[in-house]
Amino acid sequence: NFSLNINNTIGDRDLNNLIKTNLSRYKANQNNQEIIDITINSKYKKITTAKNTKGEATEYDLQAEVIFSLSKPGITRSVKFEESFKINKIEDTVEENNYIRVVKRDFAKSISDKLISNIQQNK
Repeated sequence: NFSLNINNTIGDRDLNNLIKTNLSRYKANQNNQEIIDITINSKYKKITTAKNTKGEATEYDLQAEVIFSLSKPGITRSVKFEESFKINKIEDTVEENNYIRVVKRDFAKSISDKLISNIQQNK
């Protein structure tokens, strides 16, 4: 019996929007629910981990780090979640960008699920 009120988002806009969408089902809809205020601070990186002999990137490590600041009357705490995924370079840039969007969506889903689990365990 809790609802989430997202006050502020900082960092990667796409990742934040995906997380907000995943958490939207926990928005306040009943008066007797405990309301938890949340600030989302996310970082997303695409790091080159391998190059060919020409110096062109051939492999990337996609990393997401999200810190949630949770506040309810009398209690404020932070929780941090990290995700990473290795991908090989895809020659078609559009296809690669679409694939990265799918990975980001999966990151957001996983991080959102971990947050809900954390909140339920620490009630």
